[in-house]
Amino acid sequence: MASEIWAHRGSSKSQPENTMAAFEQAVADKAEGIELDVQRSRDGRLVVYHDENLKRLTGKDAYLATLNWADLQQLNVAANRPEA
Repeated sequence: MASEIWAHRGSSKSQPENTMAAFEQAVADKAEGIELDVQRSRDGRLVVYHDENLKRLTGKDAYLATLNWADLQQLNVAANRPEA
């Protein structure tokens, strides 16, 4: 039986999770699939993000569902990465 390699939130070890960079790296790494998380912003936009609260990745202590798309676009999901 052949193994399948799936990228959890993209290639989140080398790139910020659930970002296009992580998804593109997963494709480059030849992952057979990508697992991702989707939520809605306050104004109903679909957003790829795992946690309900934004603090772990962005440093902003707020719930994704309470912010509008325009507010979310101002955040940096790599803010808490050591190399950011």
